[in-house]
Amino acid sequence: MFDLVGCGALNLDLFYRIEDLGFLRKWGMVHGGEVLGGPSWMDEFLKELGKEGEFLGRSGGGSAANTAFALAKMSFRTGFLGMLGDDPEGDFVLSSLEGVDTSLVGREGRTGVCVVVLTPDGERSTVLFPGANDLFRTRKEELRYASRSKWIHLTSFVGEEAFQAQAELVRSLPDEVRISFDPGHLYALKGMEALKSFLERAEVLFATEVEVELLTGREFREGARVLRRSGPRIVIVKLGPRGAWTLAEDEWETPAPKAEVRDSTGAGDVLAAGFLAGLLRGWSPKECLEFGVGLASRSVEGYGREAYPEVAP
Repeated sequence: MFDLVGCGALNLDLFYRIEDLGFLRKWGMVHGGEVLGGPSWMDEFLKELGKEGEFLGRSGGGSAANTAFALAKMSFRTGFLGMLGDDPEGDFVLSSLEGVDTSLVGREGRTGVCVVVLTPDGERSTVLFPGANDLFRTRKEELRYASRSKWIHLTSFVGEEAFQAQAELVRSLPDEVRISFDPGHLYALKGMEALKSFLERAEVLFATEVEVELLTGREFREGARVLRRSGPRIVIVKLGPRGAWTLAEDEWETPAPKAEVRDSTGAGDVLAAGFLAGLLRGWSPKECLEFGVGLASRSVEGYGREAYPEVAP
C-alpha cells in the first residue's frame, strides 16, 4: 500500500542564468512565464543557450514527481505513473527519484525537458519540451497500481491524449482512493468544464491565484468558492512569496517565512507535499498548511530539489 502515487509529467529540468533579455525575445519566451517548445528547435535552442547563458545545473523535475519525491524524503511510501524517454536523460530522471517506486514508469522516445532561465531581476522564464510525456496512457496495470494508494496526486500533461488517459484513470479509481489535484497553468487554460471529472473527485485542489482566475474568471477568493462548490473539500491558493490562502470549512491565509531565494521552481509542489503529509498524519488543515508553507520556503534556497526537506518533524 502506498501513501501517495503521483501522476503527471516527468522532465529533466535544466537551469541557466542569462544577462540579456533579448535572448528571451529571440526565442519567443515569456519573461516570467512558460511557453511550449517545438522538438524541431530544442537542440539549436540549447546550443545557443549554452553559449549565451551560464549553466547552473540539472535536476529531475515534473510537478507531481516533485511532490512524490518530497514525501519520500519525509519517509512516506510513494510511487509514480508517467513516461520517460529511453535515453540517458531518462536514466538520470529515474535515478533522481530515489525513494519513489518507479516500477510502472514507461520508457519510450525522448525524455521531456524543462528549461528554466533565470534573469537578473529574479524572474524565472520556462520552455517546456514534453517529449515522452505525451505518450502516457492508462492501462489495467496503471489502474491496479493507483488503486493500491491512499492518495493520488494529479498534475498536468501537455498532450491531449495523455490528458484524456489521466481523466480515464480518475473516473476508474475506487471511491476509497483520495485525490489531490494541481492543474497548473496548462490545465487551467482548459477551463472548469474540461476538468469536471477531476474537480468532482478531488478532495484537495492546489492552484495559484492566476490559475483560479483563469478557471473561474473571478478574483481568487471568490473563484475558490466557485471551485469548492464543484467538488473539492479544501481549496489551497498558492500566493508565491506571500504564502498561501485556504478555503475549507473556514478560510485563512498563512504567510511565508523569509527565505534567500535561489530558485522557486517546485516550491508549490513542496507545499503540496507538506500539506498532504499533514493530512496523512491526521493534522487539521490549518496545521497542514503551516507545515507546507514552511517547507516550501526552505525549498527555494537551492536549485531544483537540492533543498527539499529530509524528514518531517
